[in-house]
Amino acid sequence: MPGSGKTEVARMLQEKGFKVFEMSSAIKEMMTERGIEVNVKSLEDFAMSSRKLQGMGVFAVELAKRIKVKKGQDVLISGMRNMDEFAYLKRYFKNMVIIALAAPKKLRFERLRRRDPKHVITYKEFVYREKTNMREGIGGALKHADYIILNTGSFAELKKSVNYLLGCIEKGKIAY
Repeated sequence: MPGSGKTEVARMLQEKGFKVFEMSSAIKEMMTERGIEVNVKSLEDFAMSSRKLQGMGVFAVELAKRIKVKKGQDVLISGMRNMDEFAYLKRYFKNMVIIALAAPKKLRFERLRRRDPKHVITYKEFVYREKTNMREGIGGALKHADYIILNTGSFAELKKSVNYLLGCIEKGKIAY
């Protein structure tokens, strides 16, 4: 969900050698290839219409075509939105682990406002976008995550949680 900390976790994992791919980047590339201007509204419209016409997993299929990594390379795919995307990529990456980031709605809204003061949306608009994400299936997808990190604290606390979880995953232990 927007403001949950995906970008920060992606940076952390990239520093650890992960190759990072974002679902939104694949969508933006597809839009650019078709000559469609990329902005918040056109991105949402394109994503919704593409999923309606080509299936909910359309962007996972497209992203998988664009991913070029060496065997054994750790990969992070950020911003999956529905179960079809998870299911497709789980078949593509056999050892995939799904980590969800969660934070209260008001906290995420405040983070977004701080992150980009020029792109301030109202709380009402934020809630509308949230409902759109839920209609696309993100709620069901989050329920099927292998792990959930509750990101309600500082950056240092998030980093500690991510490092702990990575250690557990590497050792094959269940994290609590």
